[in-house]
Amino acid sequence: MNAPWRPPDVAESDLAYFRRNINATTRTRFAFEGEFSADDLDQDGLACFVRAIVERDSDGRPTRRARWLLFCEGGTA
Repeated sequence: MNAPWRPPDVAESDLAYFRRNINATTRTRFAFEGEFSADDLDQDGLACFVRAIVERDSDGRPTRRARWLLFCEGGTA
């Protein structure tokens, strides 16, 4: 039986997150302090998120990771 889902610790590294959440393959989060420069994060006032993905081996252990920035326009509902 899989462990119950737990919300992420905002300061938790991507590797720690993927090790703790054995079924997760993607993670969307805010950038960690100092992770990117202010110029990287400033794209005309768009909201910025980090998207992290992981590939797992046959035992479910994280083997390869990647991350990139997502910039989103705001809106109203």
